[in-house]
Amino acid sequence: MTADGLPPVLLTADADRWPHDAYEFTGMQRSGDTLTVAIRFGGGCRTHEFALLVSPAFMESYPVQMSGSLAHDAHGDTCRAIVHDTLRLDLSPLRRAYTAAYRTESDTLVLHVAGWPLSVRYAF
Repeated sequence: MTADGLPPVLLTADADRWPHDAYEFTGMQRSGDTLTVAIRFGGGCRTHEFALLVSPAFMESYPVQMSGSLAHDAHGDTCRAIVHDTLRLDLSPLRRAYTAAYRTESDTLVLHVAGWPLSVRYAF
């Protein structure tokens, strides 16, 4: 958790090793360093865990781009309720990685999240 209590985006090259149980995006919006993700999934009997995994590799373009995916662990929940949830995630690890790599304090990144048709512009 970050200082404001939000789980951070995780920079990892091993996204395939994380569980990717089924879900659907219903919305996504960025405000400052916070990404709000609306999702729905089947279940209702167990706690589900989510993490936004972003590849640490920068795609050299202008603006620089990064790609990620939402990991979902349903912990074997086979219940049939349709659950709607909202995740709030801290994007600042992306800003810190960009700042370290490009030696600049402000710029814009474009984040592509698998399964969401729109890119997310992250200006800092």
